[in-house]
Amino acid sequence: MSIVKALVFDLDDTLYDEKQFVLGGFKAVAAYLEDRYGADRQAAYERMRQLLREKGRGKIFDELLAENGLDCSLVSDLVEIYRSHEPSLQLYPDAVSLLRSLQGKVKTGLITDGAAKVQWNKIRALGLDKIVDTIVVTDDHGVDCWKPSPFPYLLVTERLGVRPEDCLYVGDNPEKDFVTAKQLGWHTARVLRPGGMCWERKKEAEYEAEFSITALDELPSLLEKLGLL
Repeated sequence: MSIVKALVFDLDDTLYDEKQFVLGGFKAVAAYLEDRYGADRQAAYERMRQLLREKGRGKIFDELLAENGLDCSLVSDLVEIYRSHEPSLQLYPDAVSLLRSLQGKVKTGLITDGAAKVQWNKIRALGLDKIVDTIVVTDDHGVDCWKPSPFPYLLVTERLGVRPEDCLYVGDNPEKDFVTAKQLGWHTARVLRPGGMCWERKKEAEYEAEFSITALDELPSLLEKLGLL
């Protein structure tokens, strides 16, 4: 096996808790509805949280508007407010300790899907643009370049100057994070965080990661044990 020379990470629910961003967006939307239409801010915020728990992300804004007697054509306005709010985010503690321990030892990268403006806002709020060697927001290159497209994985290896077999991709979503990385010869590790958006998802073996961990600070000892670091 090749020694790992580059650790490349997913963003949401891998390096930070995505619910931080979601709830911050809900607060921004609730404030807008109160200021513009007189809706009760706290009630609107709590209702969005309830809908998220019960039904997932799908039609939260549609239902909220209907329940408040507001035109559903306002959905696009709420989506824009949600996406453009200035987030207050913190990395998981284990992500902080791992990234610090990697400095000067291995190269680091980030691959993340989602609307480019949203993802870059998250990245800057977390300070990752200052500590990660290369960042690929797939939406910068078009929807066709989102995972599981090979494009972002190939771009990272090109930028970091490493071979696929020298890379380890760490993510949380078996539907898209690992299948292409494995096909390209990367090592893969899935972090299973209780309560994360994807932690209960299971897929066929070809979609699952090579290794599983419950926290990022388990990674160095695992790789050393396997002779990969």
